[in-house]
Amino acid sequence: MIRHSDKGITYYSWKVFTPWENQMISVITTRMGGSSNTPLNSLNLGHLVNDVPEALASNRSSVSKALGIPGAAWAVANQIHGLKIAEVEIGKQKPYTDCDSLSITHKHIISTVVLADCLPIVIYDPIRHAGIISHAGWRGTDMGIAEKSVNHLLAAGSMLEDLVAAAGPGIGPCCYPVSGETARQFSDNYNYPDNVVIKNKRGEYRLNLEKANITRLRNCGLKEDNIGAAGFCTACRNEEFFSYRKEGGHTGRHAALMVLL
Repeated sequence: MIRHSDKGITYYSWKVFTPWENQMISVITTRMGGSSNTPLNSLNLGHLVNDVPEALASNRSSVSKALGIPGAAWAVANQIHGLKIAEVEIGKQKPYTDCDSLSITHKHIISTVVLADCLPIVIYDPIRHAGIISHAGWRGTDMGIAEKSVNHLLAAGSMLEDLVAAAGPGIGPCCYPVSGETARQFSDNYNYPDNVVIKNKRGEYRLNLEKANITRLRNCGLKEDNIGAAGFCTACRNEEFFSYRKEGGHTGRHAALMVLL
């Protein structure tokens, strides 16, 4: 990923989307450079974590200015660890309820999923100039949110060979122990490679959600060169990113976003 600092805001972009940087913006923010107080310090973009409304508004304004699109409208998914996809509409500012994915066809709207260890999946079709951004925790990953997102774009007219995607960052297997039941569910529901469901020497199970979602995108038929990854753990980099696990659930949310230009 590529690290950026602009107008006091730090964020990352995926290298895989670089050829289309004049057509769209897709980044993941960090926790640095905002107005929220502890434990949401400081660039909280989550709307359901009891932040001061003025701080959240200020943080969104700072991000939009850093990205060079001041005053752009925000579309935010009100996530429930499900598979529902909402179509982003012009003029709708309130959160999109009961969905974990936003389908994007209109320009100049900051379409957003908020995160604190869960992963984003971002998919762009440069031919149709359309995209989808999704929130993937272990439940969404296991239910197939990657496939659901790809199939939504195909149903709308996209061609598989045109799609460009990225998954991550989120919590890595280094920081993500799970129960044996969850590990078995993953293994039983999908034929992952060995490095997705891991059992260490102490008998603990760990999940690699980034590789799980990349595997599923690849198995959908996306070209290998058209799939990007982050390759780092948000919990390990808690000074940069919010981490629900590392902070015991009392934390803010960074955001993955896509804007069509």
